[in-house]
Amino acid sequence: MYRKILLLGILFQFAGFMILYGQDICVPSETYADSSAGVYPLPFHEVLFPDGGIHDTVCIGSPFEYTFTAVLEDSIAWMGFSFKLNSLEILPNGVLNLPEGLQYGCNPPNCVFQANTMGCLKIYGTTTEANDPGLFDLQLRTKIVVANGLISVIDTLPELLVPGSHYYLPVEAASSSHCQTSSLYGYQQNEFLEIKYQPLLERLTVIAGDPQIPWLETEIIDMTGKVLLKQRIQYPVQSMNTMDVSGLSQGLYFCRTRTIFGYSGLKFVVSK
Repeated sequence: MYRKILLLGILFQFAGFMILYGQDICVPSETYADSSAGVYPLPFHEVLFPDGGIHDTVCIGSPFEYTFTAVLEDSIAWMGFSFKLNSLEILPNGVLNLPEGLQYGCNPPNCVFQANTMGCLKIYGTTTEANDPGLFDLQLRTKIVVANGLISVIDTLPELLVPGSHYYLPVEAASSSHCQTSSLYGYQQNEFLEIKYQPLLERLTVIAGDPQIPWLETEIIDMTGKVLLKQRIQYPVQSMNTMDVSGLSQGLYFCRTRTIFGYSGLKFVVSK
């Protein structure tokens, strides 16, 4: 009887191990399946990719997760030359400047991405009170192997491939206004639209969950009901749609988005 109990215990532990480690920590986004080689979303760059970067904000003490998708081809362009690519590896402890409480994992699990494949890197966890609110400049410490292993380059992304670019991760206190979301005029966030306000970057991001949305309209309204900003995007609507709100003065505002599927809204506070 004791042997049976022991055997059952081992089987349950093994089953738990398989459930925990048999699942991919993240799935590459098929949105980028036909994209050129790179890490997506693209980094923020004032000139090249003004709408790039991480379109999300960490609220201290709340769960957070964000996934990057890596698209690799059989070659890589660097310093004006094209090299045969073998692999790109995120080195151990390779996500630099992570806020305290966040960690990362890859698919494939060893964080070695082979040529002509897609993979992903997921940042997840709950930030602690040890973090000060602000912008965290995330960097990926990588080893790029080219020319059948004859050349290995260890450096950081995205700076290596796009000098002057950044993956800024905004971190805000739980008590900050934009971490306290609410609906607008009774409109709830729906499955097709999500609105995020990033005060440190002074922009709003509307995330469209359906690539077949024919149009998207976004309005910024003040407390008197006056429409201050309006943006209409025709098909194809991108998954990430940004609006610059740096021109707004201090105060309370409403963001209202509209598509054929209905409305979504967000109340946010601008404080400078």
